[in-house]
Formats: sequence, structure tokens, C-alpha cells
Amino acid sequence: MSGKTEKGNETKYVNIKPLKELVSRELSSSSIARRIILQENDTIEATSFLEKLKVWLQLVREEREKEI
Repeated sequence: MSGKTEKGNETKYVNIKPLKELVSRELSSSSIARRIILQENDTIEATSFLEKLKVWLQLVREEREKEI
């Protein structure tokens, strides 16, 4: 799946279904990161994915620290 941007560059997309399956298995149902990730579309723009990934990882780290 790809599209064109204003500059004519091809827009790249990332399928996050595997990530959703992983967080469904590995994170608790009370996890904020889990709820946020599962609400995303299955396919998102690559640049958006990279920006969101930083936030998701930080949320998971903070949640894991609280568990210890």
C-alpha cells in the first residue's frame, strides 16, 4: 500500500497487526499502551509509526517499572 505526497514522494505504510497481536498477548488488559496501540488502524503511515513508536515504548517502559 502506498500513495503520493505533495512532493511526489511515495508514502510508505506499516502493517501493525503483528504488533497488536503481540501487545494483546504480552500486556495486561489494564495497560494504557495496550489500549492505545489496539485503537490504531491496522496500517499506518511509516513516519507516523516511527513517531508513535517512541511514545508507545516509553509507556511500556514506565508500566514495566511500576510492576517491579
